[in-house]
Amino acid sequence: NFAMDFKNTHFRSVVYTGFKMGKPALQLFEELQQVFGQASAPSLRTVQRWISGIKDGTFTLEKSVSTGRPRSTRSPQLIRSVEDLIVANIVDFFSATADRFRNLKQNRIAFKELTLQMDNARPHSAARTQTYLERTGVNILHQRPEPLQPRPESVRPIPIHETAGALQKS
Repeated sequence: NFAMDFKNTHFRSVVYTGFKMGKPALQLFEELQQVFGQASAPSLRTVQRWISGIKDGTFTLEKSVSTGRPRSTRSPQLIRSVEDLIVANIVDFFSATADRFRNLKQNRIAFKELTLQMDNARPHSAARTQTYLERTGVNILHQRPEPLQPRPESVRPIPIHETAGALQKS
């Protein structure tokens, strides 16, 4: 198949020659489509990009090497760098955790200063849990089992636009 053997370099040279002859991108695209078919010919956007490269002097007949992500990211140097980062993070994590643990052990939590909002989950409402919380003196804020009643008009939230107007007046 002739179109399959026609390489990108050849398409580029056809576009370069056509542009130098004064043909617009759309005409070059349509001619390539007519000769090689939609499956083999470059897209209109590609032809436009090549012509833009011709105009600004960055166009070459050979396809340029991609500067994107390398195909392989494994190298001994990179592996060693990642290992060093992991070790450093582990050391930092355990030293910080040990400091927190020592702090908790030395400065016991005053349970009487805590308030636990009870959500009535089974583990929280279990008898052993309830006994422990009572023994340690944790303040418990019970969740209301009944549905919330509508607020009276005197306690309604004030919409933000009303607040902004009141602040400007004062």
